[in-house]
Amino acid sequence: MRKAATIAFALAALPAQRALACAVCFSGRDESRVAYLLTTIFMTALPIVALGIGIYWVVKKANRGDTPTR
Repeated sequence: MRKAATIAFALAALPAQRALACAVCFSGRDESRVAYLLTTIFMTALPIVALGIGIYWVVKKANRGDTPTR
C-alpha cells in the first residue's frame, strides 16, 4: 500500500504540461467567444425561465380554483 501511495505521489508531483481546455472557451476568434458567451447566457436563463413558467401555471390554476392533477 505504501509503495502505491509513493508512486501516486511521484506521478502527481511530475511537472504538469500545459492543459488545453476546449477549443471554444479560450479561442482567439471573435465568433467562438460570442458563441460561448451566448451559450452560457442561454444555459443560465433556461432553468430560470422554466421555473417562472411553472410558478405562473400554478398561480393561474390556484386563482381559477382548479387543483393540479396528478
